[in-house]
Amino acid sequence: LVELLGQIPGFNLPHEVYCAGAGACSCSNVDLPKTELDKKTGDPVRVTKRVRRPKSITLAPKGKSVPLHPAVLQCPEVAAALKSRPRRIRFEPAK
Repeated sequence: LVELLGQIPGFNLPHEVYCAGAGACSCSNVDLPKTELDKKTGDPVRVTKRVRRPKSITLAPKGKSVPLHPAVLQCPEVAAALKSRPRRIRFEPAK
């Protein structure tokens, strides 16, 4: 992706779209601390939940991203930016 307007756009690449289209998951697993009530005592306890964090990209003004899988074109935010007028970004396939 190439940014065309001198702005700093960011795009979420949803797992259901990007990873499915690319054929491999590129999400990262993140451990989030959380407080829950203990089932036996009712006391608050700290627990860690593992969640999947989808990939995202941020482009520098007039910058170019690393090569991305064409599945990026199916992501809603990227598709909207490609169709916008004036055009915000351009897709350049990996060589």
